[in-house]
Amino acid sequence: MRVASATVSLFSLLPFVVVATSLPSPSKSEYLTSTGAAFGLASDTGAFYAMNFDVRKALPAAVYVVALFDNPENPELPLKAEVTVPADAKEIQLRSPPIHAFTNNKRYKVRLMLYTDSDHAHLLTSHSQEVLFSVPKQLVRQFSEQYGIAVR
Repeated sequence: MRVASATVSLFSLLPFVVVATSLPSPSKSEYLTSTGAAFGLASDTGAFYAMNFDVRKALPAAVYVVALFDNPENPELPLKAEVTVPADAKEIQLRSPPIHAFTNNKRYKVRLMLYTDSDHAHLLTSHSQEVLFSVPKQLVRQFSEQYGIAVR
């Protein structure tokens, strides 16, 4: 059975709104450049981090990526995603597990660790990027009703 999901970028909701909080700058590290950092919305699951990274230096081999996302619902327990990236990859796309509560106008951090082994014993490099969650007050109710997201 196929389940349809409506997913929109948080930024697509904000084209006519002036945001007073400045957006985080894209990060660069030895192997990666952040090219996309946003929160996506899905009517059936809530919100999620949606992250894109360009590979700026050739990877020496396949890498095992562990991404840790700040968890707005429980700061002591980061959200986690893992992917294996082939050596010839030009970009990496990541999506976090679902999130259902945020603090408005707050920057959250995403940390990537790239390992050369599947046991995550040999760290090749790390990369960090901040992501801003900022919703105009007039949209807070819509976020709750349409996506099940509490905005504090």
